Amino acid sequence: MLYFVLIPVGFLCLTAFDWFFNRGIRIPKYLAGTLGVILILIAHVGISFNGPRLGLPNSFIPLGWFLLVFGALWSVYALFIDIPFQRTYLGVENDPDGLVTTGLYALSRHPGVLGYAIMIPGLVLVTQRQWALAGGLLALGFDILHVWLQDRYFLPQMFAEYPNYQRSTPFLVPNPASVQRFAASIRQPLQPERRIQPRYAVEGVQLFSLTDRLPIGEVLDLSLSGMKVRAQRAFDAGENLRLGIRFFQSAISPTEIEIDSRVVWHGITLGGDYEMGLNMEPGSEQIGIFQQAIGTLAG
Repeated sequence: MLYFVLIPVGFLCLTAFDWFFNRGIRIPKYLAGTLGVILILIAHVGISFNGPRLGLPNSFIPLGWFLLVFGALWSVYALFIDIPFQRTYLGVENDPDGLVTTGLYALSRHPGVLGYAIMIPGLVLVTQRQWALAGGLLALGFDILHVWLQDRYFLPQMFAEYPNYQRSTPFLVPNPASVQRFAASIRQPLQPERRIQPRYAVEGVQLFSLTDRLPIGEVLDLSLSGMKVRAQRAFDAGENLRLGIRFFQSAISPTEIEIDSRVVWHGITLGGDYEMGLNMEPGSEQIGIFQQAIGTLAG
């Protein structure tokens, strides 16, 4: 019965991975993620070779192998290929414009769960163990709970555009509209970086405090809805900031503006620099300034 205990503990570790990731805490993040995967794998192996048999005919075994392999390949592609592995699991900062919404992620917001749901009946048919059935259902339930927590608490803090993604794409089960988007996305040429909004590498843009007018950080990426900043100190996710933006290009007028923003993620790079993503909504009188800045700086 120890194997059944390892399943919730494993998914608790994966949830801790998400919590540490959002806060840029590196070593505990790696330990929690690795431990969670190991515990879940040990649990599945253990329940596959223990417990009473189901008594199913052996003719189901080839079907079981097909479902097991297909579900495993689906899950691996969804979790490690369709989204960038290094940035998603090894990176220490998130990218507010790095939300993948094409490929399998056009079908549903958590396609990895679909692959897991295909693997479990395959494992049951191959092993023909009652424990494999009970443990598989238990694991699938905790996996759904895990991604629900991601969807509710973690991912909206990582990606400024995630609420729009939630409204346009189903949580788990694909619908006709998402299937059409999936088909359209796989007909397009694959791009190394698929983003929900364009990303602009910029120079000559500085954030400063409105109280003492001292620099807060440099803008690395800029769009009309957000920016990526290398900051001089750490900020908390969810923190609301009213900042000044200073443009050093003479072609941009005015050279300074004030903007309301919200910290959607923060982290520490491998080089030890603080980075954060800001979500912002420029006023109607500021949109033209940002468009001018983007055109000048990106050009």
